[in-house]
Amino acid sequence: MAQNTVNWEGQLGNHVIQAVVTDRAGNSKLIMLSVKVTTNASAMQQLIAKFLASGELNGSLTTQFTNKFTQSLDQLSKGHKDQAIKHMQDVLKEIDKAKQGEISAYAKQVLITDANDAIIAAWSE
Repeated sequence: MAQNTVNWEGQLGNHVIQAVVTDRAGNSKLIMLSVKVTTNASAMQQLIAKFLASGELNGSLTTQFTNKFTQSLDQLSKGHKDQAIKHMQDVLKEIDKAKQGEISAYAKQVLITDANDAIIAAWSE
């Protein structure tokens, strides 16, 4: 049995998965699944930990970045959405001013997408 893994990091939105399933008798069927990819602060926290562990996020950026992210979560937990958004925007600024080698292009794209398109948007509602 073949297994495929799909990485949804930074792929927010609606997606369709198509697979052809064939039984041992050779009968085939096309199966389509709809998937809506979302994120939240907890998932972003897990991504940050993953990128830190893999070295895709490193150097002097990590301290400023993680501090701003922690501040945004702290403000959100206090019910201060405007302050939480401001700190999340600061996270984006830290990512933007990262020096070469401090963040991989992939980690940058994923974190910017998640912060902008999901978290800040959700907190702004």
